[in-house]
Amino acid sequence: MKRVYWLTNIDSQADHVARALRSLREKNETIPAEVVRVKSGDATDFTPSSFQDAALVVMSFMGGQTLVEETLNVLNEYPDVPYLVLAHGPNPARPRGVEPETIEQMTKYLAYSGLRNIENLWRYLAHAFLHIGKGATAEPQQLRTDGLYYPGEEPYGTLAEFAAAHLDPDKYTVGFFFLRDDWLWGNLRFYNALIAEIECAGMNALPLFTHWGSGASKERTLETCVREYFYDADGKVVPDVVINNHRMSLRLGRANDPKFLEKLGVPTLQAYHSKQDEATWRANPAGLTPTEISATVAMIETDGILHGPVASHREVEPGGEPQREPWAYGLELLVRKAKRWATLRHKPNAAKKVAIVLHNYPANNTNIGCAADLDSGASLFRILQAMQKDGYDVGALPDTAAELWEEVLAHMTNDRRYLSETMQREATKIAGSDVIKYEKTLPASVVQKMNDTWGNAPGDAFVNNDEELLLPGLRRGNIYIALQPPRGFGEDPSAIIHSPTLAPTHHYLAYYHYLRDVFGADAFVHLGTHGSQEWLPGKQMGLSDECYSQITMDDMPNIYPYLTTIIGEGIQAKRRGQAALIGYLPAPTAQGGLYGDWEALAPLLDEYRHYKIYEPKHTASVVADIAALVEKLGMTEVFGTPTAETQEEYMLKVHNFLDDMESSETHTGLHILGEVPTGDELYALVRKLVAVAHGDVPSLVDALAEALDIPYADIAQKPLATPEELAQKRSVDRKAEELLQALAARDWQADTWRDLVADTPQSSALDAVLALITESILPKIQGVGQELTNLVAALSGVMVPAGPGGSAASGNLEVLPTGRNFYGIDPTKMPSATAWKLGTALGDALLEQYVAEEGKYPEQVGIIVWAGPNLRSNGQCVAEILYLLGVKPVWRAETGRVERLEVLPLNELGRPRIDVTARISGLVRDSLPQAVALINQAVALVADLDEPTNINFVKKHIEADAAELAAAGTDPAAALKEARYRVFGCPPGAYGAGVGNVLDEKNWENESDLADAYLAWGGYAYDENGMAHASKEAFAQRLKTLDVTVKNEDTSDLNLMSSDDFNAYHGGMVAASRALGGKAPRSYVGDSSQRSRVQVRTLAEEFQRVVQSEALNPKYIKGMMEHGYKGALELAKRAMLSYSWDATSGVMNDALYNRITESYVLDPEVREWMQKVNPWALHEISETMLEARQRGMWNAPEEMLAELRDIYLATEGDLEERSE
Repeated sequence: MKRVYWLTNIDSQADHVARALRSLREKNETIPAEVVRVKSGDATDFTPSSFQDAALVVMSFMGGQTLVEETLNVLNEYPDVPYLVLAHGPNPARPRGVEPETIEQMTKYLAYSGLRNIENLWRYLAHAFLHIGKGATAEPQQLRTDGLYYPGEEPYGTLAEFAAAHLDPDKYTVGFFFLRDDWLWGNLRFYNALIAEIECAGMNALPLFTHWGSGASKERTLETCVREYFYDADGKVVPDVVINNHRMSLRLGRANDPKFLEKLGVPTLQAYHSKQDEATWRANPAGLTPTEISATVAMIETDGILHGPVASHREVEPGGEPQREPWAYGLELLVRKAKRWATLRHKPNAAKKVAIVLHNYPANNTNIGCAADLDSGASLFRILQAMQKDGYDVGALPDTAAELWEEVLAHMTNDRRYLSETMQREATKIAGSDVIKYEKTLPASVVQKMNDTWGNAPGDAFVNNDEELLLPGLRRGNIYIALQPPRGFGEDPSAIIHSPTLAPTHHYLAYYHYLRDVFGADAFVHLGTHGSQEWLPGKQMGLSDECYSQITMDDMPNIYPYLTTIIGEGIQAKRRGQAALIGYLPAPTAQGGLYGDWEALAPLLDEYRHYKIYEPKHTASVVADIAALVEKLGMTEVFGTPTAETQEEYMLKVHNFLDDMESSETHTGLHILGEVPTGDELYALVRKLVAVAHGDVPSLVDALAEALDIPYADIAQKPLATPEELAQKRSVDRKAEELLQALAARDWQADTWRDLVADTPQSSALDAVLALITESILPKIQGVGQELTNLVAALSGVMVPAGPGGSAASGNLEVLPTGRNFYGIDPTKMPSATAWKLGTALGDALLEQYVAEEGKYPEQVGIIVWAGPNLRSNGQCVAEILYLLGVKPVWRAETGRVERLEVLPLNELGRPRIDVTARISGLVRDSLPQAVALINQAVALVADLDEPTNINFVKKHIEADAAELAAAGTDPAAALKEARYRVFGCPPGAYGAGVGNVLDEKNWENESDLADAYLAWGGYAYDENGMAHASKEAFAQRLKTLDVTVKNEDTSDLNLMSSDDFNAYHGGMVAASRALGGKAPRSYVGDSSQRSRVQVRTLAEEFQRVVQSEALNPKYIKGMMEHGYKGALELAKRAMLSYSWDATSGVMNDALYNRITESYVLDPEVREWMQKVNPWALHEISETMLEARQRGMWNAPEEMLAELRDIYLATEGDLEERSE
């Protein structure tokens, strides 16, 4: 019997044509046909016998030209078999034995789609080619393109008709989008369940089916349908919240108005429809697949859509047809979350309750409100003022932010060392019995993990004698100012080294339960970057009811002010904390300049240059003076000691470091939410923004240098420029400053700058820069006030508009204005062509530095790969890894996506292939799975090359390690697999490097303890498919043989003292390599903040640059003193980080310890200020310095040590008195 074969690699098409066949069979219309699902490469399985009974072969291959050609080669054996290739790309193959009118009719049936049309397509084909039946029962029918759906009824064509039948004006309304195809094919099980759940929750459902894009009619875009069906006759928006069921961005690359959701103005929640069955999804630690993350998760974020839960799974029924099966927990949670957001639109502000959560890590009184770059106290005060103005009950506000903060400190905190009886008596409490009752509502596995770690509820953490749990914070009217509870490592410090997936305490979950269910919060505000809730153990994305981040957040609206620069962590808060982000501006910076002994060095260098030329006999004296100052400043390890042979190089090093330090960005304060920069801060921000290029507009200094014909870029790129060259460079810098100061004096008004450049050679580039300042940069900065207004609007259920995240100071001006729900990039485009240039420049600079120091190429490089720098730069670190390996990406021209990798020939590379080990962050694992796959693919490509091992270090080490493992008894195949591991990260469900926690808890004796923690937290290899393999031994093998470690930075907004993560990851790698291998690797920091002038410094140089230009700079210290408690917290953080970097990398010296102690503790003005605003910070700094002395890291002068001890003891006594 002859048959029709339908070959396709398009899953949805295969589902549809197969379903129509089954439907006909159920109607007793059996057609001999077979739908063959083909995957790439499967066409070679076809043989001449495959089609010997074929009456027609239909080929429908998306992007499958090779599949077509291979299939046609088989069909050539049967010249009488008709075939047809449906066009999904350029130059489709000509049909054979199929008439044009037949093709036209088939095309119409397919284009109009739907069960009825495809059933008739099969009838049509059966009659035409199999001579069965009477043919189609109907011509191709154009069915509705869109409409409002309700189960059991024909679609409604107008909102008025639907509203009359199904909308109760006294109820909230939940609109939702779904695909027209699902309506056409009757795939409605999930949507029927969603409608039922919405109605069960007491709300109206407003289900809209449309094409994802514009479909067959260019006029019927999604935006058109939303305007037609979601607005009433008076132009009022009908839904209070929207649920999106589409899997792709609703606006990117479509005909839609890109701001149609923003104009709609209501929150939109994403319902996730997993393509895995529930059992597979539950077992998958990643949750969603890499394809789902790139195609759905990353893309819908660009629309400003908020992440909802997994609401369905793809289950295959016994007949083989896949169905979207509702997941009861996820569906119910999705609807509850929608109702929460809808409630915010209708509940009176005076009745709303809001929990504002302050981060507190480490969990002591020094660090309350430890938000990156943000003055938390002043921001909290501004938020409460704005809420009070908007009708919220915030209690009687004090006159100042400082007074409000004193209230916070006067109530119970997480620091149990200083809890007074009064604090404990007046603290908010929840009964232990209530906690036990609450935990009975949680999955048994969740409770068991907590019990195994902390004992049965209520546990010991914050439990009083009455078996009550004490909850830090205070209530003001309907606002609860909460202190995020400790993660739990402080309860069991030994767990830090061995248990990165440690369950949170009973207290942690009980606190969030209290805020949600007892206090009755309508919304959370997590204030500033970043807390611990979004980092709790569980799936990476698409969380389950067993994930702690999901349990703590549950259905709550979560509004989260977040530093826009920290894009990777912000995305984590969006995805695992389900947050609506409110991006905020980085802390203000200015050029650090020179101060103190650094300022005294500059004229001495001029003297040296003078004496060398005119009075050589006096040079020895000035050289000695310079060397003495260098030693006093703690810089001898960086510059060395001058000798007759090295004197000139020594002076160049000092001179260039001075120039670098003088122009380095130094933080001069903290940002306050919604506060628009003015005065000096505005000037410094504009200067910082025009220091880099923006698209085709060059930086201000480059434009000036071009006009003045000075080789500025060449000079800046030189490791050791001459004094004459540096003078040329400074002349351009001065001209830029004069120009900006003159423009600022004119209040930055547009069209007022032209006469300012009258004495400068005419330059279109310079004109473009100045126009950019007045026409773009200034208006964008003025919009920063929306940080506060958008937060308050979000509390009333208004959508937070979307905008890109990243750093404006790195050339991404579209980050401004802040105050938007920021997003990242398409991970499939990483690395971009621009990032490839950055990565190759970073790689070349690293190798050049190493060769200069060691006289040979490094064989093994360890690189820290974080999500943030790669999201901001579009993949510079990934590009550097590929380049060091000797592999380059090949991009698809029409999309910019990386299509494949290509090996760089050795003669083009001009050097050996370097073996690279990547220590990825948990965020890279979660959000950039394509990057993990690319690195693995590159390693495999290089390892399999037929090249000598003396020029292919990857091959050399893999072969050696595999042989060693096999000799020790490992199966050869397993040995080779393990030897190839090059991408290492945290265990599934865990985040961090562990070393920072160990240092914070003082839970270490020597370097080996730090190495143990680093191995425990990073000893999981991730393969091309993103699967984790416990591989501590393989990680140790890689670490102990490293020649180089490196971490790259890409923006002047951040530096290695911005947080403890920089040291935990990079410093941890240095310490682990040294402890395991017995010697310290060369360690570098790459700097691409100036995209056109990439630099690589030694870790010691970079540490000194940051500490000398910022941490010890009076400009920085005075700036922090303007911010009270939080400013003192920042100084304590700098002191702790200096100590921590020394513990891992040995970058401190006695002089630096002396200067930090003198500047932060012994200076009377600073000490008295700190004693007043944050005495805990003063105590912590003193304690940190004393610990450094106790561990032998600092050889302190006895007089200084005695004074430090006195201050420490006096402060401790004051704090104890304060807590009584």
